[in-house]
Amino acid sequence: MGNKEQNKQKKLAKKRAKAKAKKKSAMQVNSNYANVYKCVINDGMEAGMASILIAKQTGENSLRVAGFVLDLYCLGIKNSFLAKWSIGDFEEAIARQDYTPYLPAKAKKLVLDSEKYARKVGFEPHKDYAKALSLFKDVDIDENQEFSFGQNGEPMLIQGPNDSEEKIKEIVSVLNQRLWEK
Repeated sequence: MGNKEQNKQKKLAKKRAKAKAKKKSAMQVNSNYANVYKCVINDGMEAGMASILIAKQTGENSLRVAGFVLDLYCLGIKNSFLAKWSIGDFEEAIARQDYTPYLPAKAKKLVLDSEKYARKVGFEPHKDYAKALSLFKDVDIDENQEFSFGQNGEPMLIQGPNDSEEKIKEIVSVLNQRLWEK
């Protein structure tokens, strides 16, 4: 085997070891929660946007998955869903988006606090929020966890790629009304 092939084999072995460690870490993170297969988050919190997925096993190869797109600067629960997925589809989705394990109790607290902040600013959660939130019903809340919302405590709008001009005007109108109420 040539040097090039040996390096390739080493890289593959390293990649497999990393994937195995990530899977083991996720299993440890979620082992204290009944039926939670995995709970994961993307790395968008510093930019004011985060995505959380929580999955509970419902059969040998099936999951109930709840997803939340959180706007931590303004809108709170920007999108949410509850769906049935296969384990393979779930694993593929989290690998594609580079999610990392997250404690379900911490995730629940972040989702609920996002909702609370957005309501205070004047925004309701996504229409499917209550359904998606139902997947957290057996998960305790991490009351010791603190999150900050807005930018320097004030709402800041981040326009999404699918936000229409009409939607932006509506959001700005709500924010302007809130500012005048202060």
